[in-house]
Parts: sequence; C-alpha cells; structure tokens
Amino acid sequence: MLRLLIAAIISFLLLSICSCDPVSKSKKLPQHIVIGLLPDRTPEHMLKTHEALFTYISKMLGVSYDVIIPKDYDDLLNQFHAGEIDLAFFGGITFIKAMKQSGAVPLVMRNIDLDFISYLIVRTDSRLKSIDMLGNKSFSFGSLLSTSGHIMPRYYMKALNISPENYFSKVQYSGSHTATLEDVIDKVVDAGVLNSQVFEASSSERPALSSELTVIWQSPPFPDYVWAIQPKFDSDFNQKLVDVFMSITPETPIGKEILKNQKADAFYPTSITDFAELEQALKLTQSTND
Repeated sequence: MLRLLIAAIISFLLLSICSCDPVSKSKKLPQHIVIGLLPDRTPEHMLKTHEALFTYISKMLGVSYDVIIPKDYDDLLNQFHAGEIDLAFFGGITFIKAMKQSGAVPLVMRNIDLDFISYLIVRTDSRLKSIDMLGNKSFSFGSLLSTSGHIMPRYYMKALNISPENYFSKVQYSGSHTATLEDVIDKVVDAGVLNSQVFEASSSERPALSSELTVIWQSPPFPDYVWAIQPKFDSDFNQKLVDVFMSITPETPIGKEILKNQKADAFYPTSITDFAELEQALKLTQSTND
C-alpha cells in the first residue's frame, strides 16, 4: 500500500509537469523509436489496446514511432536482440531472457502486472471439476515462453506434484492465450491454462463463454508484463519515458482512455528485483525439461 501511495503522489506531481507541454528537449532525445509488442493476442487487439498509449508517448516525448508485432515470442526476443526493436512490451519470462541476452532495462509495469494469475479452464459440459480429475486428459499451454500461459502454471503444478508430460495424455503449446481458449472450446484439448485477464476480457466480449467454459483452478499471484528498453538509451531518456508513463492518470480524459484500454489503474516503476520469483521458476522448469 505504501508503494501505491508513493506512486500516486509521484504521478500527481508528474502530471502537473507533463500536462502542459511535451517533455523538454534540452537534452538530445531520439527522434524515432520502434515499439515491439508481445504477440499473446491477435494483432488487431494489440493495436487497439495500445494505440492511445503510443499516441500519448509520441506527443509527450516529441518522437515518432513504428509498431512491430512479431510472429511469436521467440521472434520478439530475436528482433530485440538484433536491435530492430527499441522499446518492448514483454511478458515476465521474455523480459528475463531479453535482460540476459540483450541487457534489456525494465521501466514500468501496470498495477495489474504486480499480481497476475493464470486460469485453468475446461468445457462446462465435460463435468471436470478440479485439476485432480485431469489425469490422462489432453492439455494445452500457450507459448513455450509465456509467463502466465506456461512457465508459472508449470511451476505451481510442480508444487502439486504434477508433471504435465506424465500426468496428461497429451501436452500441446497453442502459441497464444487466445488460441488456448479456442482449442478448449473446439474440443482440440480437454483443458488449458491461460492468462486470467484474457479469459475475463473474452468472457465480457462473448458472454456465452461464461456458460461454455469453467475455471477449475487458478494459480497464486505473480509479477508479469513489463515495458523494457534497449540498453543503448541513456538514463535521462529512460527516466523521461518513465515519467510519461507515470503521468497517465484517470484524472484526465486521455489518461482515463489509456488506462481503460490497458485494464489498469496506473503505471509504476519497476526493477529487476520484481522478477526474482519468475527467474527461479524459469530455472526450475528449464531443468525439468532438459
């Protein structure tokens, strides 16, 4: 709570500074940046969700931008490592990999990213009521590198003495949260695990899902998505970018729109220490799969 209070105060102060004019250009800033988005949902959804945010960042920093939505999680990492993407919206696990491979610098998280959860879903007509009933059933994770669609659910399953490859009759990787959802609905698999926010948003958009699908397990909370930048940018620019994110509040029309699209209440500064549990989970799951 203290962290939230401090962040709220900082956001108010930054808003008073940033709402008048774009960020001061007294120091040389990049004129153009390339933004990459983790492809965990459809490209159309990703662009719609982030359009107002990117327009705001562009205006406040006085920079133009391009958006790249890679074909998959590995492609995002590869393009970031090659320097083709400057600023990226990573999942927790892809960020850890980008940090180790390319020196990615964490900037901010949404408040909802501090306590993320995963849902394990089944078709309601399957009459499966708990994870204990899924032995010898087919199962879907999302992307191999997905924090909420694979690594953390596998990590917590291990705590339940469940080894997916031995417990389920089949284990597949759908590639995205949306694909997992559709595969369960279409009976490609009996059960699947995905980002809770995607499930809730999909249920709002398609009310029939509430009767077609049932959540039979949810994970403990963990940190997830993060905005991170290439190490080539200086700390002055990084801080200006953090300030712009933190100036987004529901007290202004544009801030309210951005936060609504992001399903969030605010952005907060973050650091590598926020991802310690994810790093531990990644090591554990990698050693299990080796």
